[in-house]
Parts: sequence; structure tokens; C-alpha cells
Amino acid sequence: MTRRPLFIPIDDHIALGNRLKDARDVINTLISQLPPTSKPARDGVRMLNAVEKLCNTLDSLLCEQVPMRKDPRNLATFVYYGEERFGLRWYDPEELEHDAFAIWMPVSGPRAERGRCTQDIRLPSDR
Repeated sequence: MTRRPLFIPIDDHIALGNRLKDARDVINTLISQLPPTSKPARDGVRMLNAVEKLCNTLDSLLCEQVPMRKDPRNLATFVYYGEERFGLRWYDPEELEHDAFAIWMPVSGPRAERGRCTQDIRLPSDR
């Protein structure tokens, strides 16, 4: 039997990336408030490592799905890593031919685009 390649839509990658960054922030906050040798802190570190491993896997998948020529703003790099969170932006539908992330822009972090229409993104299961 032939395995089909795994495909996750770009919109889901963005939503997952935003949520995984939030999860890392929460876990880091928890760990910083606990004694390093406590069981909850050790569990938090294990959880952080698991989230990091998941991000590595999803980032590799995203990079396989989106060729560099379809990412002129170099956003794929920041979907699972960095401080940026992504939100929707106004775009010309023709942009999608050349930019797989035409619908998205960083709305927080150092690469945030200011002064554009943005809104929160949710996973399809939340809709």
C-alpha cells in the first residue's frame, strides 16, 4: 500500500502555530514560577520538549508544502517559531498565485505589519 503524503492547509498551519506559541508561553510562565526540581516543573519541561518536537515536525511539513518561490515575504520561517502571531489581512486574490501566505500577516512581534485589517484566527474545529 502506498502512503499518501500528509497535507495540512496553510490556514490550519497558521492557527496551530499561533496556538503552539501560546502554549509555549504558558508552560514557560508556569516553569518560571516553580522550583526547578519540583515534579510540576519537570513535567512542564517534558511538555515543552514535546511541543518543540511537534513544532519541528509541523515546520518541516510546511516547508515541504510551500516552495520558497511561493513565500516572497519569508513567513513560513515564523509560523512555528519566533514571537510573531498571524492574523488575516486584506489581499488581492491574484496574490495567492505568487504568495501562499497572501491572506496572512504578522500582527504581533518584531515583523508585525501595522495599520492593516486583522482579526483572530481559530482552528476549523472552533467554528
